Amino acid sequence: MAPSTHVCRIVDLSEVGLTDVGLAGCKGANLGEMIAAGLPVPAGFVITAEAARRAKDSVCASTLPTALEEVLQRRYLLVPDGEVAVRSSATAEDSTNTSFAGMNETFTNVREPELLQRIIDCWESLFGERVASYRIDRKPFDEPAIAVSMQQMVAWTEPTSCSRSTPLHAI
Repeated sequence: MAPSTHVCRIVDLSEVGLTDVGLAGCKGANLGEMIAAGLPVPAGFVITAEAARRAKDSVCASTLPTALEEVLQRRYLLVPDGEVAVRSSATAEDSTNTSFAGMNETFTNVREPELLQRIIDCWESLFGERVASYRIDRKPFDEPAIAVSMQQMVAWTEPTSCSRSTPLHAI
């Protein structure tokens, strides 16, 4: 990942890769790899797991540090349609013994009034009942950490074969 001097540790998805799972989470790191491979990935950035750790006390009070709020609001204003996906990205989603994929919160079609709360909701989901129970059962060794990626929502106009009730090739 490119070195970041910003206190809030927000980096573009294009700046992370598989070596950055500890900061960007599995989803964020994989999105960065897809961008590096030239695949079409909606524009976005990741609020690193480090930022979540630094904001832990604020999150417990359901607020974000002021500096982080200001940066997020500036970044949000750059989104063309103003509609984003706020996606959890745990740093230990998949391993040989665990699969946390899908257990933490992710939100689509988020607009500014709810943006900051949805980021907090993603962070708080790391300690939700379902995730905590699974963690107790699987006994992972690492301290739980989560990053949050935010990406521009992309409207689709053509259904894919997966979303059609009768795929063309099945007729």
